[in-house]
Amino acid sequence: MTFAKVSSEPGLVLDAVRGVLGEEREDLLFYPLSDVEEAVKKLEAIADDLVNSLDPLKNFKASYQGRDKTLYYAGMTTGVFYGLVIGLIIAFLIAWVM
Repeated sequence: MTFAKVSSEPGLVLDAVRGVLGEEREDLLFYPLSDVEEAVKKLEAIADDLVNSLDPLKNFKASYQGRDKTLYYAGMTTGVFYGLVIGLIIAFLIAWVM
């Protein structure tokens, strides 16, 4: 809710979001939500970073420049290593049985 005080003498207030002109009343309490909005923006950035961690082609916010595909290359290296080790174990077992 963004309100702009139009005139203080008759107590007119303009709602900037809806474009409605209304009367300022004493029984209503308006709380500025700018602090809450900043906290929500910070949480949205953290959530976007968490979602980006699921894609190996994107980088994290806290990573250095030029490390876009680091998770992709690390995953490929790990897959090749484990594939080689498991393949050698299977080949050894086949050779041992024969």
